[in-house]
Amino acid sequence: MLDEVEDEVEPLVELEFDDEVEDEMPLDVELDDATPLEVEEDEPPVEVLVEEPPVEVDEPPVEVDDDTSPLLPPLEVEDE
Repeated sequence: MLDEVEDEVEPLVELEFDDEVEDEMPLDVELDDATPLEVEEDEPPVEVLVEEPPVEVDEPPVEVDDDTSPLLPPLEVEDE
């Protein structure tokens, strides 16, 4: 089976460059040094600043019981 695959692949791998094609169709490219190239300059994006009023949120104040609050450790005061 490997021989069959190699027989199919070999013609694809053995491509040769034909020098006659290059002689029949020479590349005629002339560079025009006098004419400057048109270069498009990227303009920086325009930032639109819109002043918005601050958003006010009506929330009731949070009441914290200092004696039993789990978020605050108990304060220890040392007497001197």
